[in-house]
Amino acid sequence: MNLIDYFRGRRLLLRSPLSKEEAKRRINAASGPPFWPFRSGVRGRVWGEHLRLSYTDFWLIDYNAKPILAGRLHNALGSCELFVNFRAPAFAYVFFGFWYLFLACMFLASGGLFSQTAGGPPLLFISVFLLAPLAMHYGFTRHSEDNLESLLLFLQNEAEFSVVEEHSNLPDFGSSGFR
Repeated sequence: MNLIDYFRGRRLLLRSPLSKEEAKRRINAASGPPFWPFRSGVRGRVWGEHLRLSYTDFWLIDYNAKPILAGRLHNALGSCELFVNFRAPAFAYVFFGFWYLFLACMFLASGGLFSQTAGGPPLLFISVFLLAPLAMHYGFTRHSEDNLESLLLFLQNEAEFSVVEEHSNLPDFGSSGFR
């Protein structure tokens, strides 16, 4: 998953023949606790009508900024619809924003490119910290598409959801509430 898709996300519309309450009950019963660190597989919950699911390959090495499936359940004539977005968790936006703001301040405080001592240890230090989050992101999210498929398979098996539409122009119903 590249950085643009990571922050913008992939929007999906899912539909299930079950009622909203039954789908919620089945998802909560089958998924693992969201904050229990010693579990692999699907973790998350439906709170109210807000869904938040993530997939962990191996519980010992869990990247907390991995993409999540977040959205809302809606009633739809005896069935339910789920508008979801597979993207970065909310705190990742804040972390990356502060991280790169901090590095920009360090760069400016060291004199930038036009100082007499440009280059050397300060510029090397900033360069390493500039690239480290990008390398970690690539390393820990390279299987994100497989994780999305696992989450969609989970929703299909547990609550009979099927993908109706995948489109970037779907409304962003998952942006409010839990991410």
